[in-house]
Amino acid sequence: MPTQDVLAWGQEGHSIIGEIAQREMKQSTRDAIDTLLRHGSLGSVASWADDVKFTTHQDTKPWHFVDIPLNHDTYEGLDCKDRHDPSKPDECLVMALAKVKHDLSCATDDDAKRDALRFIVHLVGDSTQPLHTVDDLGGGNGLIVKLEFCGLKDTQCQHPSSVKFHGLLNSTLITETFYDWGGYVDRLYQPDTGWLNSAVARAPDPAGDDIIAWVNDTHKAAKQVWTVMLPANHTIDQNYYDTALPILDRQLGIGGLRLARLLDQAFAPNACPGR
Repeated sequence: MPTQDVLAWGQEGHSIIGEIAQREMKQSTRDAIDTLLRHGSLGSVASWADDVKFTTHQDTKPWHFVDIPLNHDTYEGLDCKDRHDPSKPDECLVMALAKVKHDLSCATDDDAKRDALRFIVHLVGDSTQPLHTVDDLGGGNGLIVKLEFCGLKDTQCQHPSSVKFHGLLNSTLITETFYDWGGYVDRLYQPDTGWLNSAVARAPDPAGDDIIAWVNDTHKAAKQVWTVMLPANHTIDQNYYDTALPILDRQLGIGGLRLARLLDQAFAPNACPGR
């Protein structure tokens, strides 16, 4: 996947996931994060990792995705290798999330813990963006789709005529549904229709707390939105939007729930092995 093009979920999606986690985590975790971020919110730091991968942390570019071929069902170790330079060490989303979780639990320096926290918030979001688990066409960056639908926010259908398929999943579906990410969070918490109040959301996560299982679960969603749903003429019509929206709700919602669980684990007493 060409890392220079990779921005998983836009700021809106990452902030949605951070806000959900902030609401769902234990109070003790919330208090620890409040101190570490000096009263900042997870939503406010959720896109920090996208900024620093181009500046002070350029070595982290491969952390944001895992290159699973679209015609494969599950992650394999080869998917964490640089296919252009096999001599490079294995680096991808799967390995990065395990690393930064360990760093958050075990770092003794607040600056290091803060960086680890900001990476975790972002990378959990990346792990639920379907096209960040796909190798083909740079995760959809090499595929242009035409837009012929009306989102919930705009009955005049005022949006670009075409976007990269990756960008459609990153931002367009979200920003054409609500003007602000806070409104989308409210949508997910609607008492009767919001995904976060559904029986499936409040049941145990079938993927548990295993990062590879998370990636496999997201790759399954990628196959749905690309292989199954995308028309041959690459046109995102009203049927595609209406069908994709529940998938989008689920991916954003489950990202927030998984992030909350991971942070509860990372901030738990005795979370650092051997300490």
